[in-house]
Amino acid sequence: MKIKRIISIFLGSITLVAGCGKSVVINPGKQNNTEETIQSETPVNGIRIAWDYTTLRKVSSSASGEKYCGYARMIQLHDQSLMCVYEADGNIKVVKSKDLGNSWSQPLTIAARQEGINMAVPDILELKDQSILVCYNPRPYLTDPSRRFAIRTIKSYDGGISWKDERLLYEAGYQFENGCWEPAAVQLPNGEIQLFFANEGIYPYSDEQNISMLSSADNGMSWSKSPKIVSFRAGKRDGMPSPLLLKNGKDIVFSIEDNGFTNFKPYLIRSTLQNNWQETVSAQSTNRNYALFEKIDDEIYAGAPYLRQLQSGETILSYQGTEDRTNKMDFSEMKVVIGDENALNFSRKSVPFVIPADKSGLWNSLSVIQDNTVVALTSTNAFSNNSEVWMIKGMAIPELEAYKSQIKVDGMLNEDPWKGLFPVFVGQKSRTQARGNMAFDENYLYLSADVRDENVYVTSSADQNDGIVYSIDALNKATDKPAEGIFQFFLTADNKLIVREGSKAEWVEKSGFSGIQTQSLKTGNGYVQELAIPWKILGGKPGPGSRIGFNLSLQENTGKSRAEYIEPVSGNLPDASYTWCSLFLK
Repeated sequence: MKIKRIISIFLGSITLVAGCGKSVVINPGKQNNTEETIQSETPVNGIRIAWDYTTLRKVSSSASGEKYCGYARMIQLHDQSLMCVYEADGNIKVVKSKDLGNSWSQPLTIAARQEGINMAVPDILELKDQSILVCYNPRPYLTDPSRRFAIRTIKSYDGGISWKDERLLYEAGYQFENGCWEPAAVQLPNGEIQLFFANEGIYPYSDEQNISMLSSADNGMSWSKSPKIVSFRAGKRDGMPSPLLLKNGKDIVFSIEDNGFTNFKPYLIRSTLQNNWQETVSAQSTNRNYALFEKIDDEIYAGAPYLRQLQSGETILSYQGTEDRTNKMDFSEMKVVIGDENALNFSRKSVPFVIPADKSGLWNSLSVIQDNTVVALTSTNAFSNNSEVWMIKGMAIPELEAYKSQIKVDGMLNEDPWKGLFPVFVGQKSRTQARGNMAFDENYLYLSADVRDENVYVTSSADQNDGIVYSIDALNKATDKPAEGIFQFFLTADNKLIVREGSKAEWVEKSGFSGIQTQSLKTGNGYVQELAIPWKILGGKPGPGSRIGFNLSLQENTGKSRAEYIEPVSGNLPDASYTWCSLFLK
């Protein structure tokens, strides 16, 4: 739960009313009638996921003139190759990559469009016997009782070269209003396959929809005859299940879109393996949980969620949302949030793909591959006039640790703390990318950055130059707006320093600080930086175990009079220090 404290800001005085009731005058001065409130929140600890622009790749093919490719799902097979299924103009296609997604094979059709019926929304699963199961959804587009919405599966036993053993699992109605939708499967430790799908076929006289489940005990060769209703909010539409067996080996969880209120939102439905869906999860059930730690307005659309778990235990959830965009599904984009090991409290929202406001990123999914790398997939018209499948990779940024060491601020980056891979990464928006690191001693906090920038630009206006903004909340005030005692240090590529401090919910440029050491040097592929910031400027050196809020933002100028963009660490809000990465002195 959020813990809120209030900082009441008068233009003449700032009074901090802490949760323990202690009142501290920060900056007395001349008073007037203007007042603004800053809230201090519970810090958002944990990892972040940083997206790497250089891994952006088109997965689908338009070689045969396809106008629509979308709804992609990807897995890593036992031989470490990647396999992706998607729909293309009513056909189910499969592609493979032997170089971890850098390049993709030509697509193979594994379920072809039939007269009056499109094959849609595939899901893919490698079974324990290393066979591959794809489930998909025949959808009639010519209305006739002989053509029904259905759930089908097909298998491969040779790594996707050939496909056979097709099965018809379920048929719903023949009209759009009484269909079945979006199958997705998971295999349990005992070998049982559970296949979940959205089903409105049994509600011909209402707009209701449930999540139903079919099971197989023989690797998908035969299936249960009657679907079990596992999730249902009466009068509403549970949809788009994405199942996951948690790494605790005890719980099955699937995400859904739930319109139980004004608009669709991501929810989690869960059961223990021991219970195994003995009861339908209703609207009132404690096994139905709103997914997001920070709720979004009921009017905002946030649908089509997809759930996965990192090798390190954290769960990740994607959805297509319209926050800060036109509130219509056709303008939504992929959002990714991070939850705990129990698939609860999802936060640290990031946006993997840069989608123009008049375009969309839909029917998204996630895959976790070797080394805990996250692959995000979207169906988007952002890069052409047609819908295409694109991917981008993300890496986990851990909670940050700074180790004690003396650093000579010369830009050489040759001290021991700088010799490993820098843990902080920023580089989703372009090929200009930065990595950052930190160290400390009794007198200084040391910061460093290694920036890859093909064209380093500096102008007569230092605040518009290429450079790095280092944001520090050493006192862990964890506020939602800039407050006194929270700092930004903007070091340009040509070694000009601008210091800003929070004041009355804004950043105010400050001068007169002594003892700050800086160096910024150009390199063959960009520039490197080092800073030493005296602890006395930051309010004193925190003790062991005390959180420091830290953010690094990359400012990029592309040769214009003004900077093109400022990109923070993914999931961090530049003005809200409670969202920043947690840094601890070791």
